[in-house]
Amino acid sequence: MTDLPLHRSPAARRTACALGLACALGATAQPAVPADEPTTDDLAAVLAQPVYGSSRLGAASKRDEDLATAPGAAVVRTGGEILAQGYRTLGEVLESMPGVHLRYDRAYSYVGLRGITRPGDYTSRLLVLVDGVRANDALYESASMDREFPIDVSLIDRVEFIPGPGSALYGSNAVAGVVNVITRSPSQLAGAQAGLAVGSERQRRLTASWGGTLGAGRLLLGAATEHRAGGTLHYAEYATEDNPRGRVQGQDGERADKLFAKLQQGGLSLSLAVSQRRKELPTGAYDATFGTPAPWTDSYVTLGAAYTRSLGPEAALDVLLNHSRYGFDSTALYGDDGDFYSRNRNDARWLGGELRWRWSGLAGHRITLGVEGQRNYRQRIDLDNLEAGEPSAATFSGTAHRMGLYANDEWTLRPGLQLTLGLRTDRRTDGSNGLSPRLGASWAATPAWTFKWLTGQAYREPNFSELYYEDEVQRRPQALRVEALRSNELVVLWRPAEAWQWQAAVHRTRMSRVIELVSEDDGRLVYTNRGGVHAAGADVEASWVSRRGMQLRASVSWQRAHDAQTGADLSNAPHRLAKLALTAPLPLLPGLGLGLNAVHVGERRTLAGATVGAYLRLNGRLRWAPPGSPWEGSVTLYNLLDRAYDDPAGPEHRQDRLQQDGRSWQLQIGRRF
Repeated sequence: MTDLPLHRSPAARRTACALGLACALGATAQPAVPADEPTTDDLAAVLAQPVYGSSRLGAASKRDEDLATAPGAAVVRTGGEILAQGYRTLGEVLESMPGVHLRYDRAYSYVGLRGITRPGDYTSRLLVLVDGVRANDALYESASMDREFPIDVSLIDRVEFIPGPGSALYGSNAVAGVVNVITRSPSQLAGAQAGLAVGSERQRRLTASWGGTLGAGRLLLGAATEHRAGGTLHYAEYATEDNPRGRVQGQDGERADKLFAKLQQGGLSLSLAVSQRRKELPTGAYDATFGTPAPWTDSYVTLGAAYTRSLGPEAALDVLLNHSRYGFDSTALYGDDGDFYSRNRNDARWLGGELRWRWSGLAGHRITLGVEGQRNYRQRIDLDNLEAGEPSAATFSGTAHRMGLYANDEWTLRPGLQLTLGLRTDRRTDGSNGLSPRLGASWAATPAWTFKWLTGQAYREPNFSELYYEDEVQRRPQALRVEALRSNELVVLWRPAEAWQWQAAVHRTRMSRVIELVSEDDGRLVYTNRGGVHAAGADVEASWVSRRGMQLRASVSWQRAHDAQTGADLSNAPHRLAKLALTAPLPLLPGLGLGLNAVHVGERRTLAGATVGAYLRLNGRLRWAPPGSPWEGSVTLYNLLDRAYDDPAGPEHRQDRLQQDGRSWQLQIGRRF
């Protein structure tokens, strides 16, 4: 039995969970609220947050701005909507947004953005920030979407998504989009709260939080633990005489434990995130012996500090520092008889920092200048094998650093007309230099109509695993170049009234030197710059909020992503997406509310060239929070129509498609003290 390509291990890739890093920077991007300053960020305000309205973006230009003027087709989901709809993970929040679809392989969820997703791509073309700070990890540069994400969704204030190239501000990985997760402040979760949930597959979930005063500052503490035993699955590819349906039971469980702390005092914010997620793999991925235990564990510890200082009415200085560590550990048996044992251990540690100066002293200009750096002082992958009693080991280790300088100017030429000019130069981890420009324009033709145009370039560096990992199955690439992207986008925004919003975006993308995992003539795998990818499409989203608090939002996306050389559609790239979300108070009882959300994903090609059928999935939550009562409760049904559907499998699976979950339920109760 030969060694398996470690970096192909989704867990490893998911290492991306460096999100922990982001977590660490919890309060970074937003200036902290002084402890003695009045605030309306109490719990009631959080729960009443609209789908649109007062929501603001910080990721688009590294400063707060309204959705209407933010470059690109910016989208926000608030903490109130996350609670009302029962979203369980960051991936589910993103899935509600135009142009986004998920693929779940029983290990992690992977994000497709406007049809762009490739084999060996573990969401490394999406940059995830937490409170404005980079969260992609130091080994696989991937982004975490599932329960391994170190921040519990109950602690999220809002999620901002800006599709399109973002390297002009953020450097590598900001290729197909930038996501900024804003955590709640201590004032938003004042006092003590606790929650208990039970559900399908013997799910048990406990959450607790406390927000209050600590000396002259404000402190937030949050903890969550979740355990799910998992159900019974069937994979015909593993059928035998003794197991004719390829049945596996008790091998899909997981446990996730998380701790988060944020301290704010004046302009200083400190944060700490600690998390660990253990997931059993039932699919036999990477040729693991089917039906035997194969646990994968992702661990994070991140510490961050952010300081914002006003330099007068026209200038401010932000200083961000973070220290993060990610660990991955997996064990599995291989071979038909399970006579080959392998253990995979990864360790990444890095330091990051950013100095940002914001100035509006020149009439009509809002200028942001910054320098950002990251030192990966430990990058290590260990693979230990034991076959026929003979041990063997392989170690891949190294260090790297990168630094970027950027400038961004939001230039108001006249009332209603604004240009966005951005440029970043980076010293990359391989020692090369690169420029990332962007140019945008926003024209408020009338108080209701806004037109936006954006063009830009972005890039993704080969990650540590892609560059250096090799074994008997996979060889090290001879030369792997930086992946590049060019994009153009036109956005139309219509706000005829406070309650209504309609946004449409038409986009076109050209990618070159696409990094992809391919099989060579001798059967060995290698990462290579395979060629080009072209993508084009349109997204339309409309929302309405009634005077009685009902919120309705719908979106439709048309997209096509294809190989630039052959013209063939990419795998796992649906042509159509449709989303619907309804949040409504019910007149039956005071405090009773209904949340419904539906996701339609069109047909997709698998790696083998087959077709995975389209599906419609509907989720519903009934929540009761009586006014004046400290108690609340909810019941949620996921896939309530019990529709059967599949996702395309990755190259690490024997299966070409993987069946997804049917109907499941969750019952939750909570109390404020």
